[in-house]
Amino acid sequence: MKTVWFGLGLLAAAPAMGQILVDRPIVTHPGMGFGGADASAICFAPGNIFGYSWLQGTFRCADKFMVPASDTAGWDVDELCFWGYQTGATAATISACTVRIMEGGANPDLGTHVWGDQTTNVMSSVVLGNRYRTTQTTLTDINRREQRIVVKINPPLHLEAGKEYWIDYGATGSASFSGPWTPVAADPSNQCRLGTGLVYTHSTFSWAPAWHDNLGLTLQAELFFVVKGEKTTACYADCEGDGDLDVFDFLCFQGAYANQDPYADCEKDGDWDVFDFLCFQGFYANGCP
Repeated sequence: MKTVWFGLGLLAAAPAMGQILVDRPIVTHPGMGFGGADASAICFAPGNIFGYSWLQGTFRCADKFMVPASDTAGWDVDELCFWGYQTGATAATISACTVRIMEGGANPDLGTHVWGDQTTNVMSSVVLGNRYRTTQTTLTDINRREQRIVVKINPPLHLEAGKEYWIDYGATGSASFSGPWTPVAADPSNQCRLGTGLVYTHSTFSWAPAWHDNLGLTLQAELFFVVKGEKTTACYADCEGDGDLDVFDFLCFQGAYANQDPYADCEKDGDWDVFDFLCFQGFYANGCP
């Protein structure tokens, strides 16, 4: 196996390693909301629900996703993103977010615990977004401006290929406004997206489907969240994930290092330093199976 030495700073930086692993649609009318903002409209009939309460201590929301078996080495997840709103709020008012990730089961309570809990605030940041939750006929309604809530996971959480995971989440907001509320995924075709969304009610200690409508209760909704991280390579030194070890893997690693991507923390000590380069070179020298 060949060995390549290189000096720090001599190679051009590669792009950031992070990627979106799960991203459900949310915008239905780009630029057609108030002031040119995006609108996320309730789907066509029978849809009639803006969103569901995820008020901490009263309600929780959950939905599941699959790590494809084709991603044989699994995923390393380092960020979750949720969108929520408080009706009438004109500033970022959501102050806390709790998240639990469970593997398998008919609902989160029947799954196997993987990460997080229902009481610890893990929110890293919240910003007021440039998008509004609306109806199909009131696209410029300004009452439900969405807020972007980010949860960082460090060190990254490894999820295994071919398994299904629940994300169970709640939030705290300002008592001056209703909610917080979380929108369902919204298809750009304005059709109701079918999914496996659930809502937990603390007063009844039970999960129930999150519906698109509160009339016939016929269409279970897909809830919206974003999962970010890396598709784990089966061979750490194969930074590009193309099955070959060459100088481009060093370029890829240096780009990740420059961006302080969790992948480039080869020693997994929370620091990015020369020892991570030495660690990476050790993996490279040992080759891939």
